[in-house]
Amino acid sequence: MRHPLAKFALLCAYAAAVVAAPGLAVKGGLVLAAVALGRRRLLSRRAFHAALAFGGFVFLVQALLAPGEPVAGLGPFTLTQDGLRAGAEMALRFLGVLAGSLLFLATTPPDAFAAALSQTRLPYRYTYVLVMTLRFLPLFQAEYQRVREAQRARGLLLRPWNLLAHVRWTALPVLAAALARADAVALSMQARGFGRYPRRTSLDAIPWEPADVGLLILATVGFATAGWFAAGGGR
Repeated sequence: MRHPLAKFALLCAYAAAVVAAPGLAVKGGLVLAAVALGRRRLLSRRAFHAALAFGGFVFLVQALLAPGEPVAGLGPFTLTQDGLRAGAEMALRFLGVLAGSLLFLATTPPDAFAAALSQTRLPYRYTYVLVMTLRFLPLFQAEYQRVREAQRARGLLLRPWNLLAHVRWTALPVLAAALARADAVALSMQARGFGRYPRRTSLDAIPWEPADVGLLILATVGFATAGWFAAGGGR
């Protein structure tokens, strides 16, 4: 397993390159590179499917509402050339950043990321917030699934368009469970003296390997490429 900090640096460089990349071809190539690297780790995740749907929605909204030279009519709306380009760029930026982030989460356990962050000079009180977020997101998703299964067992059918019913019967129970879990974690941290000492140790130290240095070099190249893109290169 590669060092989490090296992979995180590569993720930041990749996201910067996706955002700053000029033209649809470069952005599309970066997105396809992340998908090809992740393959089943990305294509099998529901979050990636939702990202594809939201990216299509962003593309459609920009294509229909952005001003510019008309290309085709769609009812009361008009597709414009500038709108199609702007929508495609926004959708590819979103998909690229999210694909890289999902790939990082799929290949980096939260405990390993926490251990790597504890080896740095960053205050562990702030890094622990990020680690807790990564760890509890799957738990909240599982809690949501349990609430939905309990509703189906009791014969409660929620229509997708009835937002108020979803807030009342789904969002509020999940929020209550989240608050209870957060309170339990806070009491546990207080009982263990979290924040009492300026430094925090980890059980398993993650060593740096030669391959991790290669990832850092690749991340440096990625940041330099993103800066070149931002300065107008590659257009």
